[in-house]
Amino acid sequence: MALTQIKADALTADLIDETKLADNSIDSEHYNDGSIDHAHLANDAVDGDNIADNSINSEHYVDGSIDTAHIANDQITNALMADDAIGVAQLSATGTASSSTFLRGDNAWAAAGGGKLVKVEHMSTTSSASSTDYDTWTDTNLTDTITMASATNRLLVIASLHCFLTDGTTYDYASIRMNNLGTQLHWSTAGGAGGGHEADGADASGHYAFRLNWDGTSWPHKDMGGYLVRTYLIDPDTADELTVKIQMRPGRDNMDVHTSYGARSTMTIMEIEYAS
Repeated sequence: MALTQIKADALTADLIDETKLADNSIDSEHYNDGSIDHAHLANDAVDGDNIADNSINSEHYVDGSIDTAHIANDQITNALMADDAIGVAQLSATGTASSSTFLRGDNAWAAAGGGKLVKVEHMSTTSSASSTDYDTWTDTNLTDTITMASATNRLLVIASLHCFLTDGTTYDYASIRMNNLGTQLHWSTAGGAGGGHEADGADASGHYAFRLNWDGTSWPHKDMGGYLVRTYLIDPDTADELTVKIQMRPGRDNMDVHTSYGARSTMTIMEIEYAS
């Protein structure tokens, strides 16, 4: 019996199911355009080989799906960063950021270098002190205390002492020193007539702060006075309370030295931050 050709319009709708189709017999040429939707794709069936170059745009990304693992090195440029997007927390700097630190060029938070004024103490006196004893240092009433904020800091002491010498003969002179807790730190040492300068050492005997010379003993004015201004920079090496005082003594016995004699003497103590 001869076979009769069956045309498509003679087939009942949906008559041909998968049982009538040979394996691998349907190719893409048989698909209607747009007939393959995501419901007909198996999970993980679309990989890089099935995606055309430059076919995926940002509208296809799941929110938050781009993490650091998917960003190549050196891809985030300044143009890609929003204004004010980087704060202190995002910096990789070492140290601790605070109101008293700054970011150095080596990417480290550090305190500012030495020189910051930490504390200032100031006092003055019109209370006079006097002495005729060459062998004894006498307090001048310029005395103040300061508690150091740090043992590494320094003290800058500026003293302006009114000093008056009486009962002179051929010369008058007097010495002053700064004293801290009973330990001599600095004193004035011999200079030219009418002057002096600072020196270091353990014994100030024979050294004077200022001096007036004249010939013979008939000088019509046996008294002299003026201000002695001295500046001391010291390293106390302690964070404890310090007592700082200015002391004086005559240049020789039987000579009177008076301080704050009808005038005011002052002392200013400044603690300065110091970075070694």
